[in-house]
Amino acid sequence: MNSFSKLFSLAIVIIFGAGIIYYMQVKKNEKQQQLKEEKVNENDQHKQDKSATSYSSKVNDEPNIQFFELDTKKGVVKLHTYMSKDSVKIIMGLPHSTNINDFGYGEVIETWKYMGRNNYIEEFTIQFKNGKLKSVNQFRE
Repeated sequence: MNSFSKLFSLAIVIIFGAGIIYYMQVKKNEKQQQLKEEKVNENDQHKQDKSATSYSSKVNDEPNIQFFELDTKKGVVKLHTYMSKDSVKIIMGLPHSTNINDFGYGEVIETWKYMGRNNYIEEFTIQFKNGKLKSVNQFRE
């Protein structure tokens, strides 16, 4: 009887281990499928974004969202109106120069300028209104 209980215990451990391995494999497959779907969605979004350098849409009930693709030293970066200053700083880095205008009635206009591929001129001018991206201008020779 003693060998029977050992054999039974061994069988339980093997079945339990196989169940854990099966569960982990199912979860891994689900995660891989989810990542594939996210990648497909990103590729679809990238194709839509790439179709125009600047275009408008209505997102999150914000009026006139515009998207910008800037060809910088870091490569092509994408910005859109109503982005926070922190988000722009993460994408573009620290500005070369800044200017702040406080008009005194609750409106603050901040202008950031960035050097572009040409190291002699400030190629990109980014304007914020009350901390949100308002416009992007690019100087080209």
